[in-house]
Amino acid sequence: MNSVNKKKKLLITLGCSFTLGVGNWNEKSLTNDFYTDFELNRENFITQGWPNRVGKYLGYDKVLNLGLEGSANSTHVKTFLERILPMDLLEWEVLVIWMMTEPTRFSFYNGLQNTDYLPSAKSNKSPLEKAYLDEINEPLYSSLYDQVFYMKLMEQVCENNGYDLLFTSWNNSLQQLYKIYPSDKYIHKNWVDIKPKNSSYISSICGHPNEKGYELIANKLIEGINENHPKYKNESNKDIEWEWLGSRIEYPIDNKTLI
Repeated sequence: MNSVNKKKKLLITLGCSFTLGVGNWNEKSLTNDFYTDFELNRENFITQGWPNRVGKYLGYDKVLNLGLEGSANSTHVKTFLERILPMDLLEWEVLVIWMMTEPTRFSFYNGLQNTDYLPSAKSNKSPLEKAYLDEINEPLYSSLYDQVFYMKLMEQVCENNGYDLLFTSWNNSLQQLYKIYPSDKYIHKNWVDIKPKNSSYISSICGHPNEKGYELIANKLIEGINENHPKYKNESNKDIEWEWLGSRIEYPIDNKTLI
């Protein structure tokens, strides 16, 4: 009777390019046009990234990957609220793993589309990003309190909906988060640097982890889950189903309300 009523297990992952899996390039498919190659390799990014690897190891039935390149922590939460909350997931046992990004990134709706800004990026900064850096006192440290706000929001939303939630980050700002916001939802009890440093684990095309790098990240996450959250481990599942729902949020024109 219990086996008949047993819920399927769903892993939902939030994050930026590190959650999407950017860096898992199929070099045989490259055309030397970066944007074309990016779209051609998007499926490869997802299938070889850490979410599917962790989902398989934990024995989950499906992964919903909400990773989006260049996105802010605020975008991760918006995507979760817009894409996941309307779903009827009563038949699923849900675990959310949020791999938080660099905290100075911010986002807001520009017209009908959510737009991300990356003040710390090395590329040419927009006037808005420059103004942010000029205006905010100690941007990195101050932005951590914005991040804590979104963490608290996700904790409450997940609790309200009966979802489990775990936090991690590829960014070393996580060291400071442990100090200002203690939580039992971190994958590791203390800061662990999960970002590969050895060049053999990094893509020469984009500087993100390559396939070996994402395997390393997944193994570090699995080690933390095994040590601190063993209840999420089930019999491994090599044939996991997956879906990508991380595309940029856009509202249709007919939903626009003018005041």
